[in-house]
Amino acid sequence: MRGLVQGLPLRETWDRYLGVEGCATDLRVVRTTIDWIRDAFAAAARRESRFGTARLVLFDVSRMPEAGPKVPSLEEFAAARGIEDFSQAEQIEAFEAEYGRAGERQTRRARLIEKQLDALRWLESLVAQPLRAGDAVSAWLNPSIALRLEAAGIFTLAQLLERINGVGRGWPASIRGVGQAKAERVVHG
Repeated sequence: MRGLVQGLPLRETWDRYLGVEGCATDLRVVRTTIDWIRDAFAAAARRESRFGTARLVLFDVSRMPEAGPKVPSLEEFAAARGIEDFSQAEQIEAFEAEYGRAGERQTRRARLIEKQLDALRWLESLVAQPLRAGDAVSAWLNPSIALRLEAAGIFTLAQLLERINGVGRGWPASIRGVGQAKAERVVHG
C-alpha cells in the first residue's frame, strides 16, 4: 500500500509484493486484492474508533489529478530565475505569477500522501500479527481462494496445514478452483 500511495507503478508494486496472489496481468484480481487490503486497514481503524483514518486509507491518491507539470520549490524557482537575492515576498510574488495555484494543489496532494503513509505505519502495528493455527484461512488468504478452501471444509490454517502435510503435493486435487499454481502460491506465500 505504501508503494501505491507513493505512486509506484501498479504492476511493479504487485510483482514485488503481491505476486503470490496471482499474475498482475489480471487487473480484476489486482484491483480486488488492493480493495481487500484497503478494506482491512479501514476496518482496523474503525475498530479503534479512528473513522477519519478509515476514510483516509480508503481514498485512492492516484485518482487525484496532479497539478500538471511538476512545480519547483521556491528555492529552485528563485535559483532558476536568478532572483535568489530578492526578498522572499518578491520571490513568492514571481512564483505565483508563473505557477498560480498549482503549487498549492501539489502541496495539498503531498500532504495527503504523507498523512496516508503515517496512517499506514500506525495501522501496520494493528493489522500485522503472527500466524496462529486457529486463524481462519479467510484472514490470511485471498478471498477467492479462502472461499474455495472453506467450501471444501478447510476453515483454519491448522486444517490447511494438516491437509497439505497429509496429502502432499496433490493436496488441492479435490478442491474445486484451486489448481497447482494457486496451491503453490498458498504454500509459498
